[in-house]
Amino acid sequence: MAHLEKGTAYRALVENVLASYGLPRELYYLGLIESGYDTKATSKVGARGPWQFMEGTAIKYGLKIVSHKTNKNLKLLDERLSVPKSTHAAANYLLDLYNIFYDWALAAAAYNSGEYKVLDAVRKGNSRNMRELCDRKLLAQETCDFVAKIWVAKELDLRREEFKLPPEQPQKYYDWYWTEITIKRSTDIEAVAKNLNIPKSELEQFNPDILTETIQGSEAESWKLYVPNNHFKSSMNRYMASGGKALRVKNPKFLRQIGLEILEGESVWVKKMANKSLELVAPLSANRMVIGAEKLADLKIDWEK
Repeated sequence: MAHLEKGTAYRALVENVLASYGLPRELYYLGLIESGYDTKATSKVGARGPWQFMEGTAIKYGLKIVSHKTNKNLKLLDERLSVPKSTHAAANYLLDLYNIFYDWALAAAAYNSGEYKVLDAVRKGNSRNMRELCDRKLLAQETCDFVAKIWVAKELDLRREEFKLPPEQPQKYYDWYWTEITIKRSTDIEAVAKNLNIPKSELEQFNPDILTETIQGSEAESWKLYVPNNHFKSSMNRYMASGGKALRVKNPKFLRQIGLEILEGESVWVKKMANKSLELVAPLSANRMVIGAEKLADLKIDWEK
């Protein structure tokens, strides 16, 4: 139950990243069971972050882990701890697992125990049925419990009223509306926060993967930094003042078809660009794209007045 509530702060972010890879949004519950989306979560075998990546797997899927030059045990950067960065890596890993097993239960089991153990169980049992492999004890009990917990979490969440659980608390989605900037020189976190007029603590909250007061950026080794925008209304007002409009979409499927993933009921910010194209911003989902005005007109989107 505690995990259900802890995950809500990151739910929109995680589900939209998963959807951008063509993955089921329900895989959100896999991360929920792994860590409750605790960025500081560390397992007894050294897996870290919300998606509990081991170091080797993390690096394989594009996450940076930078150690001190003279003390390898001292980490300066560990992108396993970043929710957006590690979710992209997890999506790629899950996609690979599904392409091996073509079954989400087996893919989830492989995420927990490794694909080779699941492949060995499938071979020994001559079966691809998760329940059968568990009943015959061909998979570790921990792995079987892990997959079962994902299903239980999903059912509890979808049937809160039936199980007398409190409704999910409204989320301030705009807390996860950010701008990604690239740091290509060494600089202090405090200096970045001061230059951007953002509290240092808030910048650190959005970038838990940076484990030192100084960002060791360079042209050869740049670092990605997420800059939050909690002043959502101010941001919208500035956007409107620069010529934009906020329009609500009755049916978002047409925008999703062209790659702009938006939440149900979300307003889209639309602004004319110099080259006669339109900039579309889905602020709550932290997605944006530029599209030709004629192409947008061809979609025949039903905008609410």
